[in-house]
Amino acid sequence: MTPEVVRRHYLDAMGITAWACRYQLPNARPTEACEWEETPTKTPPRERLHALLDDAPAPRTRSQPAAAEQGNTSPVASPSAVKALLGHSPAAAPTPEASPVPEPRVPPAQPAKPLSFSLSCACVGGRWLSVCEGEMSPVEQQLLANMLRAAGVLRGELPTVTHFKWPPMATAFAPEEPLEEAQEGVAAFVAGAASRQGWQLEQVLWWGAEETATDLARVMALTDGQSQTLALPVWQGPSLAVLTQQASAKPRAMAAFGGLRAAVECRVICRLNAAHRVPLHTLEAAAHSGASPQQLDEALADEQAWVVGYWQDDVLMGYALVAKLPFDAELQAIGVLPDCQGQGIGQRLLNKVVAVAKQWQAERLLLEVRAGNQRAIALYQQAGFGEDGRRKEYYPAVKGTTGREDALLMSLPLA
Repeated sequence: MTPEVVRRHYLDAMGITAWACRYQLPNARPTEACEWEETPTKTPPRERLHALLDDAPAPRTRSQPAAAEQGNTSPVASPSAVKALLGHSPAAAPTPEASPVPEPRVPPAQPAKPLSFSLSCACVGGRWLSVCEGEMSPVEQQLLANMLRAAGVLRGELPTVTHFKWPPMATAFAPEEPLEEAQEGVAAFVAGAASRQGWQLEQVLWWGAEETATDLARVMALTDGQSQTLALPVWQGPSLAVLTQQASAKPRAMAAFGGLRAAVECRVICRLNAAHRVPLHTLEAAAHSGASPQQLDEALADEQAWVVGYWQDDVLMGYALVAKLPFDAELQAIGVLPDCQGQGIGQRLLNKVVAVAKQWQAERLLLEVRAGNQRAIALYQQAGFGEDGRRKEYYPAVKGTTGREDALLMSLPLA
């Protein structure tokens, strides 16, 4: 034997073969790793028998040739019979799968029909957007201008009338949501025009809004006097075409004018805020109603006071200051531009002040006025104010006169 064989026999005899392979010996060469195949486990005889029965062919039927004809007289045992002897019940036959029911064919959806309409619009004073369906004729434009002038919102000529048509390209695309796309188109058109022209829209004057079955009516989405598409309050009037073409439409025209004037009135007269500080100071400097700039600034920021302004063509032409008291309300100042006096502006401001005082549930509306201001005293007396008393030499002398002036104390019962 070679020394290497002798060494292996010696290690086997000492029982350290496993130890030698687990730990590295000094000066030993590395042994390549190897994996021993696992010894397959023996299948029990019972399982081998079942495997043979599962693989056995099916028994012959009566239509097949008998076994005796082939020289085999022993009966043929089926696998199911053998399994029964072994104590196993035969497996149930698999249930045939039901054939899938074909789903009904859904016809392809028809392409949505786009909405089709056109409108004409003109913005008056940068605040009121006059809208009518279709293209506005020259006669209709003249009628509209006359009604707006009579309502006190238009001075001069009617602004340029803009025409809008939807869809802009009838055959360019098929709409997926016709109503939503049309609403977005109208909103974008109005917003773009307002941005370019610097409009500050406050209300829509919609002529022909009684025709609720049109595509334009659906697009405007009018709910409780508000257009959901334009997010603006809407005044509704009869169609301009009807007013110009029918002789019997004069009563409707007068009713429409009254409604227009009332709608515009609430937009012409509005509460002022800190953004109107400069035009308010400019107005007071010309009107000389007696309110100081500090008093006006405090009233603009005070929740217990209202500064009411009268606008026309973006010009603040008059204002009134009313303050809330514990039980009453007090008219502290009212002023109108000198060139605009005598046009009923003071009367409209006073009516608004009375309405605000009633909202506060005040018992009386109080004021004081110079004894020499006969125009203002006549206005107050016409509104129902009565004289309560007099303060002697309360006001300083007017420029160009001597001596101080008395103050008349007046009140209007509201309760």
